Amino acid sequence: MENYQNTSTVFIGPFAPPANGDGVKNQFLKEGFSVFFENEIQYFDSINRGENKMTFFRRLLNLLRKSNQIILSLNKTGRFVLVPLCVVFSFFIKKKIMLFVMGGCFDVQISEMPSILNKLFLFFLKKLDFVFVESKSVMNNLIAMGVTNCKIIYNPRKKIGAKWELSAINRNKIVFISRITPTKGVLILIEAFNKLVDKGLDLNLDFYGPIEPVFEKEFLTKVDSCASINYRGVIDPNQVQTVFLNYHLFALPTFHPGEGLPGVLVEAGFVGVPVVISDFNSIGEYVVNRESASLVKPQCEEDLVHELSLIIEDDHYSQSISEGIRYAVQGFHLSKVMSKVKEFSTNSGWNL
Repeated sequence: MENYQNTSTVFIGPFAPPANGDGVKNQFLKEGFSVFFENEIQYFDSINRGENKMTFFRRLLNLLRKSNQIILSLNKTGRFVLVPLCVVFSFFIKKKIMLFVMGGCFDVQISEMPSILNKLFLFFLKKLDFVFVESKSVMNNLIAMGVTNCKIIYNPRKKIGAKWELSAINRNKIVFISRITPTKGVLILIEAFNKLVDKGLDLNLDFYGPIEPVFEKEFLTKVDSCASINYRGVIDPNQVQTVFLNYHLFALPTFHPGEGLPGVLVEAGFVGVPVVISDFNSIGEYVVNRESASLVKPQCEEDLVHELSLIIEDDHYSQSISEGIRYAVQGFHLSKVMSKVKEFSTNSGWNL
């Protein structure tokens, strides 16, 4: 059992496993706070891993009561529960609170709330010191709602230092690394891949990531139907960049409603593997079509086939967007992200 007796700062959010976007982002944020900040922080995993619910909730309340600085890094459900709870605690004992927003549709989620709940939640949100979002579009929309305490903080990652090069070993090999669910574009990628194979291209497609349980049977059936498609299991987040070196390109034709900045896109950029990704939500803020990635229309199989074949068949283009994506993600290094967090928090009176 954790000892919270002397805790002054707490970080609350889901941590890996599972190795999804929320958990992985928080693992890097945790490392960033541990390495680049001086004061000790208590970490509370918001995933209940089999503990009695009442015991779990009492631990959380006790931690909130004793903490004077609260760092939240949460998805939709966690935000709508813990932001009001933390602000209510702050009414009695003043607390400093910052929120890292997971995903890219926070503004839409708020706008879709019933009128009374919308106004109430915005009231609580405005009481925070910071609301850190990943995109300009989300920030601008929140500011238009009166949430003027918004800042952009990117989804941080660490760079291993390796650089992608096209070779006989990785040529014609395509990789997908993300949560395996229909809205990540898994089925359309398989269909596009099969069309390329039917055209006579000698290709391989590997999938990495946790499979959504209700999709597992359909997905594995699709994989088993083609000898050139393989499911490689769940990858250690620290090995993602190394795995990218083994492939010709990374494909992520996502149309997932909550898609923000996929952290795996940053991982791809750090090593420079060519990327084919949907021009969806705010992804176009981070990469430029034909300069740092091949952007495809969401759920457009024809577009996906064309962009995949372009990278496979044009080595000059592959090298060009490899260099482009490496440049595009320079601001996502963990040290640079945490430097901005430190600047904002210090200027606002945080003691970290």
